[in-house]
Amino acid sequence: MAVAHPASDGRTVADVVGSRRTAFTRPRKGQFTDAFGYPHANSGTPFKGARTVHCAGPIRSGPETLLLRGTRCDRAHGASGGRHFAGCDPATGSDPATGTGTVTGVTTAGKDLSGGESAYAYATWPGTGAERLYRRAHAD
Repeated sequence: MAVAHPASDGRTVADVVGSRRTAFTRPRKGQFTDAFGYPHANSGTPFKGARTVHCAGPIRSGPETLLLRGTRCDRAHGASGGRHFAGCDPATGSDPATGTGTVTGVTTAGKDLSGGESAYAYATWPGTGAERLYRRAHAD
């Protein structure tokens, strides 16, 4: 999250480089999501960290912790930090109606937090703490 004073012409960072909406609430089980990431090159898989890997499907709860929501996605380590989007066109990463997708989570879990399942990309959602920080940062 970056907040900067507007430029002399009044434009914000988001005006210049673009931004995505963020959903601070927990995604619903069964909600369709698109997950993107860059699995690392030394994982012993065909993924080499140089291209985006896209997975899509309905969300399910994590088996080890209910804080996680995931979609089927058999990709390698290193994809952590990749975004999960709702209302997204997988070809462009954007909502066709608005031009932007809504971030619903950030890939965070590997086998250790997902009960040994590697065939899912699990994410945490931003939550109320992140929403308070966001609102406070934008209030100044």
